[in-house]
Amino acid sequence: MTVRQMVRNRAPAGGTGTMLPQLMTRPPRIDPRTKLVALLVVNVLAYGRVPQTMVFVLAAVTIACLSAVLPARAGIGWLVAFAAMAWLWLALPRVWTGVVPGLLTVVGYWGTRMMVSIGMAVAVLMSTQPAHLRAALAAWRVPSVLAVPITVLFRFFPIAWGELTAIREAMQVRGIDPGWRGWLTHPLRSAEYLLVPFLASSSRVADDLSASAVVRGLGAPTRPTSAIPLRWGLADVGIAAALAGIIAWAVLGEGTLGGGLR
Repeated sequence: MTVRQMVRNRAPAGGTGTMLPQLMTRPPRIDPRTKLVALLVVNVLAYGRVPQTMVFVLAAVTIACLSAVLPARAGIGWLVAFAAMAWLWLALPRVWTGVVPGLLTVVGYWGTRMMVSIGMAVAVLMSTQPAHLRAALAAWRVPSVLAVPITVLFRFFPIAWGELTAIREAMQVRGIDPGWRGWLTHPLRSAEYLLVPFLASSSRVADDLSASAVVRGLGAPTRPTSAIPLRWGLADVGIAAALAGIIAWAVLGEGTLGGGLR
């Protein structure tokens, strides 16, 4: 018996029932399957042999996604890091030649692509709830041996980031500067005060998430019934059309999907 059938059976006559809002959740605004496909497409294009303009198009898509889910400060930080990598890749060879600038150019070339990949991964991670991801993987018939670790991993990173923020705030209360000045003046002390409690906290969080997964029955041999309805909307259609256009440009344009340094 599905969750919808249980709700109908327990609902009072002449109405839809008061248990429906408690058992059923609203569908996500953007289908998590669309986000996962977009993440895959962006990564394939970012690490492929594509025109230079394609990298900046992917960067624009990434910053738009980050702006929708993260504070403006985080988006500006990502943009500054991407601009620095792009300068090493495109501008440095014009003003400095030699072995060292050649190595820095390679770092900038791959760094721009890594920034796009990391930025899209963060956007998908921060905008997708673990329950929605689990429902998407179940809809795709992904085996539990893969779905459970992926779901736990998605849940781990936001909690770990919150623990890291709390540790930094505790350091500030005790008069220890955890910012870039502290790392430059006392790198070993900053690493000790920040990493040691963070590793201990991460171990505790991992144990709690593993226990929570077992309690929820994520490792059960039977396929669980999802209470989250997944359906495509106008936003999914728009994202699919944009991805199709970008793929067509990459395949039919001057770049071909493959690899190599241009």
